[in-house]
Amino acid sequence: TSTIEIMVPADRKVSTADLVVQVSPTMMGAILDSLPYLIEYPYGCVEQTMSRFMPAVSVAQTLKQSGVSLEEIGKRRRLAYADLPPAKDPVFHTAALEHIVEQGLQRLYSFQNGAGGWGWWQSDTIDPFITAYVVNGLRIAKAAGAPVDEGRFQNAVNALKRNIEKEEDLHRAAYCAYVLAECKALDKKPADHLYERRGDMNSYGRALLAMAMHLSGQKDKAEVCIRNMEDFVKVDEKNGLAWWDREDRWAWWYWYGDDVEANSAILRAYIMVDGKNPNVERVAKWLLMNRDGVRWKSTRDTAHAVLALCEYAKASGELSPEYTADIELDGKLLKSFGVTGENVFTLHGETGLKGDAIETGKHTITVKKSGKGTAYWCVYLKYFTTEEDLKAGSSKMDVAR
Repeated sequence: TSTIEIMVPADRKVSTADLVVQVSPTMMGAILDSLPYLIEYPYGCVEQTMSRFMPAVSVAQTLKQSGVSLEEIGKRRRLAYADLPPAKDPVFHTAALEHIVEQGLQRLYSFQNGAGGWGWWQSDTIDPFITAYVVNGLRIAKAAGAPVDEGRFQNAVNALKRNIEKEEDLHRAAYCAYVLAECKALDKKPADHLYERRGDMNSYGRALLAMAMHLSGQKDKAEVCIRNMEDFVKVDEKNGLAWWDREDRWAWWYWYGDDVEANSAILRAYIMVDGKNPNVERVAKWLLMNRDGVRWKSTRDTAHAVLALCEYAKASGELSPEYTADIELDGKLLKSFGVTGENVFTLHGETGLKGDAIETGKHTITVKKSGKGTAYWCVYLKYFTTEEDLKAGSSKMDVAR
């Protein structure tokens, strides 16, 4: 059960009042909204090419596992966004997505250098970080059934193994270690070296190391990394949020200084190592609330956030719910919704009142959920005020002109 109070002022134009309560069983809608931005971005370098199709492939696989086709989701989106032409939504067409993935793979193959890895651009010398990013993307694409060239993939993994031994940047080495562990190719020596140096990393680095340790079978060390990471967490109990700020202020220029990317990695580490931790839900909510419209700040951190939230949706059971949600206003039932795996993407979970049906004064809105799954809910109250002086409220929204 969750409750909120609202105040309806007497000084209002009564006919304009509109109270809406919305319930949604999954955050996948927000994730889907960000994909066209990634797909339509004018890509050039290796990182942008990988950021283009990797999240789309991951989301497609998540939908497939829940028994929903891309085309079906595309139809529902076009009903919801009538002004969005089909040509602008290629990610929701299986054939179009396969074409985008094939294009991306061929472009990446053409950028792969003789050492088996990648730099930022074609003909660049190997960059361990970019190579790790591509290897991880190819791994995700392979798992989703994309036709990844196995020879090229193994050459890249071998290149990463050669480079981690001489990598001096701890955060870059931690990222390489995580990717190698995902590929079941992480050796004990570099893993142990990084674990001993974990105190010199920020929380992003420790999250990567926690996943590397967990995947390589050293689960006790993974749990230590999580506990070390939690020394720097910020929690907003009232709003149910948890997040990590940049601990090393000088690192703002580097990838491991990006707050969205860092919190995405931290969420994934929690899901993998300590899935019952209350911070799992809090970090997911922080990521969702820190979007800039339908995306985050860049192609790269948007790609990371989408991957993390997809994993959260699967781990939290959002895609296979079985519950009833009752909406009450001042103790009286407004509407009841039955939520199942069949309607998780189609539920129109909305109810409310209009005009003079909304009485002046304080009202209590309550949502009661019975069963398995997550219920995201929000309340909107709109009216034209006739008050002389408007008092400021508070919100988690920032407005800039």
